[in-house]
Amino acid sequence: MNSMGIPNLIRKIMEEQGMTIKELSERSSVSYISMKRFFLQNQPLSYDKFLRVLKSLEVDLEDLLIRKTKRSIRTKESVLEDVTKLLLNIKPYKLKPLIRLIFNGAERSKGINQNKIAEIKTDFNAVF
Repeated sequence: MNSMGIPNLIRKIMEEQGMTIKELSERSSVSYISMKRFFLQNQPLSYDKFLRVLKSLEVDLEDLLIRKTKRSIRTKESVLEDVTKLLLNIKPYKLKPLIRLIFNGAERSKGINQNKIAEIKTDFNAVF
């Protein structure tokens, strides 16, 4: 029940409702320790506890799964935008080795346009 992203999605719902982990724990009758482990250590809740948490948030399982599906479908552009934002926050002396590592991986990957990689790599080397 604890597939990647579910704890973060529930945390987002909690934030939207202005609810803390402690409040959710009290409302759902799921121990605070179990809730902390669920959010911080990605430790799954039992099905019963999970449903109590959802009920406390007034979210049913179907709505949660629909929300997760909508969030997981992303365009290439949105992914590139997020990656660009992350890369812009990395110090230049750390960025160059990271980009080279990415290029090396891309050069060894199947199904990637190698000409496009070479073109981007040339542009990158011109900047750095």
